[in-house]
Amino acid sequence: DCAAHTTNLVFGGNEMDVHVLNVNYGRDYKGDVKGDIAMVKQRNRCRICHGELEEVPVLELGHIFKLGDFYSRALGLSIQDESGEHLYPNMGSYGIGVGRLLVAVSETNRDDRGLVWPWRIAPYQVYLMGIGKSLLVKRVAENLHNVIPAQVLIDDRIESPGVKFRDADLIGIPVRIVVSSRNLAENKVEFCERRTGEKWLVDVGDVPETVREYGNRSENV
Repeated sequence: DCAAHTTNLVFGGNEMDVHVLNVNYGRDYKGDVKGDIAMVKQRNRCRICHGELEEVPVLELGHIFKLGDFYSRALGLSIQDESGEHLYPNMGSYGIGVGRLLVAVSETNRDDRGLVWPWRIAPYQVYLMGIGKSLLVKRVAENLHNVIPAQVLIDDRIESPGVKFRDADLIGIPVRIVVSSRNLAENKVEFCERRTGEKWLVDVGDVPETVREYGNRSENV
């Protein structure tokens, strides 16, 4: 079926070194049977067990190559066995696609708002942001940035809270910490877990330990 829909083929001329150019099905040749005999499709049946083929989207994260003794012989790499005979070792290689791993993570850890990074592999563990133009908010956020025991991305842009919240969800950093004048009135900041949306207040002085405990729990999940 593929050959029948391919134009301007090169055919053998049934003579040594003779070829026919620009051959097309229907005009230059025909076949008694035409069909796709190579491409498998959903619901094709196995000729042995008669089960139906199920197509499942997957990602190839790694692969292994069996090299045999081709390269060991080419390089003259040999070893002696217990009887003194020289043997050429079998070789193999494997590869893991870092880019493909990121695709797999994003495909399996996301929602309608964006990514949801697992704690262990997140480029940043904490998204730290301030609300408003208060100098106190800015100073507390900067101080927390210096003492939090994790990779912290601080959002100090002059943007509305809504923009910052949407960007935080889109990036998918595991924990968001919000510094605001309202909560600082009680010496607290707001924590929010990206995956569940759970929110809670934490005393400013307890923020480093709270992040450390959260990270330890996440490492063990």
